[in-house]
Amino acid sequence: MNDTAIKNYCIWARNELIAGVEARMRLYGVAEGAEPAGAAAVGGRALSPEETGWRDALLRAAAEEGFEHLRDRAAYTWFNRIAAVRYMEVHDFLPSRVRMFTRPAADGSWELGSQAADEALDVEIEGADPVRVAELKQAGEDGPLFRYLFLAQCAELSGCLPGVFQPVDACMALLLPANLMDADGVIGRMVGD
Repeated sequence: MNDTAIKNYCIWARNELIAGVEARMRLYGVAEGAEPAGAAAVGGRALSPEETGWRDALLRAAAEEGFEHLRDRAAYTWFNRIAAVRYMEVHDFLPSRVRMFTRPAADGSWELGSQAADEALDVEIEGADPVRVAELKQAGEDGPLFRYLFLAQCAELSGCLPGVFQPVDACMALLLPANLMDADGVIGRMVGD
């Protein structure tokens, strides 16, 4: 079996995820010399009390293990979650029976896009707040809705498959890179390639 394409994708995806995690670390001021723990704003951007607590947890983790190790651990974590969810959706193993990264295409095949986000008001993912889902759906922004559903799906899977799908700390959610579903993003290329 020629696995060169898979190896090339994995190397590329690792680098993309590291860059994406670094961008999120900068956004939340998780870097050396950044605002101190407990800061209500980072770079002029106000943080919710929840975000402040999560940021503080990330700063503690970075102090213990180093910023680079935290970055690499987050990228590794998200790669594993994305690969596992993709495998499970392709084999119809997700508890919701709704695909996270693809949606039905007009020709009967599957295309990049989140069936879960498209059908969010009817999707049951354990731990997903229906009121929050409705708010995100009504806002019409697929990115935050997809992010919320993906994180809820990861949490649900850690509950039903704890030996395979270790729980992810809530603070790690801050480091989930943006734009994963773009055609040239990590998930987009995983689905497309």
